[in-house]
Amino acid sequence: MRREKFIEFIRHPEKVGTDDLQELEALVERYPYFQAARMLYLKVLYLQAGTRFRHELTSSTVHITDHKQLLHYLNQLYLAKQRISTH
Repeated sequence: MRREKFIEFIRHPEKVGTDDLQELEALVERYPYFQAARMLYLKVLYLQAGTRFRHELTSSTVHITDHKQLLHYLNQLYLAKQRISTH
């Protein structure tokens, strides 16, 4: 995966397609401690409401050091909507 493509997916994870998801999964398997890739992979699974999300989340937490950052990244859209509704 090219660096520019990876950065674009971090900014817009909803743009990740099926082929890109497989490429991202291969990247996570090859580099298990690449936290940004793992977090992006989890975010895409979360957005797609896949059945693999819960399993991957439990197995991935070992490789991610900052769980608060992961939670914030996964719930970014929810938190933004919550801030707008309170103003």
